[in-house]
Amino acid sequence: MGLKLNPSTRAFLASPFPILGAWVLGGILSIVVPLSKWKKQKNQWYNYYGRYVEYENNQRAYEEQQKQYQEQQQYQYNNNGNYNNRQQGNYDRDGNWYPSCSWWQFKCRQQRMAYMQANGDNNNIVFPSWYAAIGGRTEEDDREREEMEGSTDEASGAVKFVYTWTLIVFIGMLIFGGITIFQRKPVTPLIVIMLIIGQFCLMQLFLLGQGVIVTEGREMEDSVYGWYGQLAVLMVYSDWAYFLFSVCFSALLCVKIFVDKYVLKDETEPIAQESTYKNMNMP
Repeated sequence: MGLKLNPSTRAFLASPFPILGAWVLGGILSIVVPLSKWKKQKNQWYNYYGRYVEYENNQRAYEEQQKQYQEQQQYQYNNNGNYNNRQQGNYDRDGNWYPSCSWWQFKCRQQRMAYMQANGDNNNIVFPSWYAAIGGRTEEDDREREEMEGSTDEASGAVKFVYTWTLIVFIGMLIFGGITIFQRKPVTPLIVIMLIIGQFCLMQLFLLGQGVIVTEGREMEDSVYGWYGQLAVLMVYSDWAYFLFSVCFSALLCVKIFVDKYVLKDETEPIAQESTYKNMNMP
């Protein structure tokens, strides 16, 4: 026998719309709340400290611009254009070629890693090609690029890719889950998907604290948003929200499966009994 519920309660539990509404609302909040929190903290930091850092950066940039202009006027006739290339980060401090690569330019990164091994301080250290292919960097690499380009923000492209891809996967899960719940399909595949995405976000949380979030260096000193200006901080908030969403709705759908067994049984038993009674009384 199923649970003895009044018709209104049974209809509410059997309807997909309550849990579908919670699903949509929870998914939107999981995306919007971390982003809002991150932007709020960025603005607070900027209002307290960032304005002064921005002023100092502008003053430093103006002085550097004046200095570079004077140097360019002095050397533009005797260096055959190498000065301009140096300003673009194409030559190191010794005048040697130093390729500047984005995180996704694997071939360029391998060439740059070979250059670093040949001209860096640690020439005896050999790094495999796959280390450069996945975006690996050395301390000498960061130091050289900071001297030439003023920052070491190469990882920002990779962080943006990971954040965007995680967001796309989460939105795809929301769409798939919404269709599954609305059409009253079996939710077991959805629960499995949520648990996989949840543990994926949990692993990202641990990795983000292992060097992805910068805590010191010139990048932090020159940032008008301070520690909160890093996209990796937003990833922490988002991954935590996605993880909680996956765990909570996995548990909720398990409860839904349990309840539906009693609701559907309670609805079908009277119909089956009535049909049996009519068949027995037919001439």
